[in-house]
Amino acid sequence: MYITYMNDPIPLIRSHGRAFMKTNKEFRPTWLVRVSDMKRVPGTECERGVGYCALSYSWNFSGTIHIDPETGESTCEDEGKHSLVIRSRNGKKLAQHEETLVDFKKVVQQICKDFGVQYIWYDKDCINQMNKEEKIKEIKKMHQIYRNATYTVAMIPEMEVPESVQQVHWSTGVKKFFGLASQEQYDAEHNALQDCIRAIYNSEWSKRMWTLEECMLSKHIVYVGKNAYVWNGSGSLRINQFSRFLGLNGSEIMAVSDLAEPTKATANMVLRQAHIRNTTKEHDRVYALANIFADTVEMPTVNYKRPAAEVLTEYYCKIAAADLSILSFGKPHPKQKVTEFQKRYRDVLPSWTGINGMHSIRECQPMGSPTYSIKENRFIQITCDYWIIRGHDPISPKTVSEDDSETEGGEYNYDISMTHHLNLKEEQNAFGEEIEFYMSVTEDCDEMILLDVPLGAILRYQSMTIFPIIRKITESTYKAIGAGVMYTKTSSHNLKDFVKDVSTGTFDIE
Repeated sequence: MYITYMNDPIPLIRSHGRAFMKTNKEFRPTWLVRVSDMKRVPGTECERGVGYCALSYSWNFSGTIHIDPETGESTCEDEGKHSLVIRSRNGKKLAQHEETLVDFKKVVQQICKDFGVQYIWYDKDCINQMNKEEKIKEIKKMHQIYRNATYTVAMIPEMEVPESVQQVHWSTGVKKFFGLASQEQYDAEHNALQDCIRAIYNSEWSKRMWTLEECMLSKHIVYVGKNAYVWNGSGSLRINQFSRFLGLNGSEIMAVSDLAEPTKATANMVLRQAHIRNTTKEHDRVYALANIFADTVEMPTVNYKRPAAEVLTEYYCKIAAADLSILSFGKPHPKQKVTEFQKRYRDVLPSWTGINGMHSIRECQPMGSPTYSIKENRFIQITCDYWIIRGHDPISPKTVSEDDSETEGGEYNYDISMTHHLNLKEEQNAFGEEIEFYMSVTEDCDEMILLDVPLGAILRYQSMTIFPIIRKITESTYKAIGAGVMYTKTSSHNLKDFVKDVSTGTFDIE
């Protein structure tokens, strides 16, 4: 596929994102592309204080993709069919000039010029795709490349605003409140921003596994569309911080915004995204995940001759050994469709990977030090307290509206679907308060086991604790089927404080 890019794109929400960024003074990639002449040069040419940026894009939009049916290797043929529109301003009004067909490199060069980028890294020119040894070596460095870039330019060709919209700025919402902006102007900017966020959310870029890695490793991102751009990043550059002034606070904008928090990326947050994204070769999924988890999990060397299921299971075991939030999953939201990856591996990967459900969206951290280990490169063996929930216990279905994107406290709640509700009465716990306890399970059964392995997440007004739920498969093995979610105003996360009949046991979860 080919893209159209118009120079001098329209800023969305705010236009001065680069002012918040600092240039890394040490790391440089092996190769960079010098924007002035688009020549590949050694990374050391990029002097200290100048910095470099990285490009993130879907290969599907870089030209015509050819996949070898025997090897599965993909190649891209750029036939020079990308459209570049150079425009000039007549006062505040944009005047459109003649459209020119160019190659992908010319589009990248124009985007870099528009954003003042002097050096850019992107795989198409900075990695020798035909040299497997060099390719693997550079792939293993990608976490360094994207983390140390001043910012990442994400190409979203599907994103554009109407020609009638000259700007989209967060201050319009404030001006409207004081009667300084019309309802018509507010609606136009609101709709334009909403359509652009939706375009990012549904884009080809958002469907690829490599771009997930690139996004989650980046400190700051500028999403560049056909004729508009929007900044996203940590702290003051988060999209959702300013989009609220234009009345946007839904699931799509939070999903896009939450990707830009690399320092808080726990296993559940990463796998929630990873399981709905595609790769040409499933072995590549491991390298993408390995770069995201490079700080906590040893970088593997993937043998592409081994079955993908074995390679994936082996790496998932390493993730689980480092981060038990991998167990924080439940039944997918009604709007979430089963992905091709899930269809292919739901009967192959261990249940504790969450392959049959959806991981929770919030950052989850283990509360305490659970006793567990990885067994036979397949099982998670946990020793802990547990609570058996049987069919005769007071469980009733909990209906969650598909349109319910917020809780009463204003917290984002486009999350896993709650399937059951347990009302823990005041007299049943040590704190004398009524506890809201929900369950989200991928399958129903007569007897479920809730493990006292609390995974905590702090909301605005209350504490949320997630407990893994399993069920018995054989005399010695168990299956992970979801999670229990408890909302309290207390700081305790001990299961014994909230329920009776707690026992202790060891479980091999496959």
